[in-house]
Formats: sequence, structure tokens, C-alpha cells
Amino acid sequence: TAEEVRACSGSSFQVPPTLAVLNQALREDQYHKIGVVGTPCKTLAAYKMKANPLPENDNHAGNIGMVFGLFCGWGLDWDGLNALAARHADPAKVSHMDIPPSKYHSLELREDGKTVSVNLDEVTLLVRSGCRCCADMTAEFADLSIGGARSADGWDVDKGWNQIIVRSEKGRQLLDLARETGVLEFKEPMEGGLEKLKKASLGKKRTAVENLRAFTGKAEDLGYLNPSQELFKEL
Repeated sequence: TAEEVRACSGSSFQVPPTLAVLNQALREDQYHKIGVVGTPCKTLAAYKMKANPLPENDNHAGNIGMVFGLFCGWGLDWDGLNALAARHADPAKVSHMDIPPSKYHSLELREDGKTVSVNLDEVTLLVRSGCRCCADMTAEFADLSIGGARSADGWDVDKGWNQIIVRSEKGRQLLDLARETGVLEFKEPMEGGLEKLKKASLGKKRTAVENLRAFTGKAEDLGYLNPSQELFKEL
């Protein structure tokens, strides 16, 4: 229901079993316009399921309707995140989490209407190892990619907004519908915002290449990325 969707709003920065739930729904073949919300790794998996169906194992991937991708720098281990929250607040009372711009170097926990700030050095220790080799920051294989806004208005304003990248025609149609019906409020992005986002995205790609090289011990073995030689040289 719409109410259940709203109850899931916000960020938690841990990695839920989205694909397990999606696979179960696809196997049942009861739903034919499934909306998927996930981090870049999850949206890439959904794209692969749709683009490369296996005839001997029909997973009904055609039932996936719209894919919403979330900007992501990394995901956290659930047990570690829960323990971290317990050191600074009551986990049962934490309603939302936010990561402000990098200058704040913190994770914010919202507990009973108050904000508790946690030094990011405590948080990054909990980053899942696979995230360190991920090259996608903005969910490039989604219909709509969504992430926290960054503008000259400052964090107090930006934390109430998101920025959106339209990546497909059906994504554009849905966004236009939201504008026409007043479901979402819109404003123009800040000047130079796209360039900053591209720079941050490229930074994550370069970090992934460095970490994959360190993991394999071979300069040209980039594992799952398997880039073209031209792209490899550029990175």
C-alpha cells in the first residue's frame, strides 16, 4: 500500500536482502509491474536478469517494471551498524540516518527528534569488503537514479531534498507524471552540480580499480569489471 511504501522512506546504509525478496516475487509470477528500489549492485543485478534471461530457468524478469537506483558510496555490515547505533543511541528509537556533506565527516542518527552525530571514522570500519571494489556510485543501470541533494543552500536545506538522474524514457514519463499530479515538488539543480557528481562518480571508479588490482595482485586483472583496453587505460 502507499502507506507501507512511505513507511520505508529514508536511508539505513545497511544492505538488505532485496534480491532474495525480488526473486521470490518473480518465481510466484503473481505481480507483473514490480518496482525495485536498490543500491547500484542491486540495480545492476536486476538489469542483468532482464537483459540476459536464461531459457532453462525462466525467472519472469519481464515482470520487473521500474527500477529506482540509489546513489551509494558503500554499504555497512548489519550487525556492526546495529552495535554502532547502540553505542550512541537506542537502536529501537532511531528513525532515520543521514550522511551530511564530507566536510562534516559524520553519520547522523535521529533519535526521538534529536540528532546524534557519529564520527565517520567509526562508520567506515564497518564497510562491507565487496563495496570497496564497486565502481558504480549513481546506479547507472536504473530507470531513475536518486541521491541526496548537494547545493549552495547548505545541509539544513539539502537534507530535505534529493537529486534525480533520468536514465530511461519510462523513467522520464514517471517523473513527468509526478510533476503534473503534484506528487513531488521540483526545483532546478544547482549550477555545476552535474559536474561535481561526475567527478565523485569517477573517483569511486578509480578507487575500485585500485582495490581490485590490490585484491588480485595483478595490474590488469580487474575481475568482474573486465573493461575494454581503452577504458582500462583511461582509468
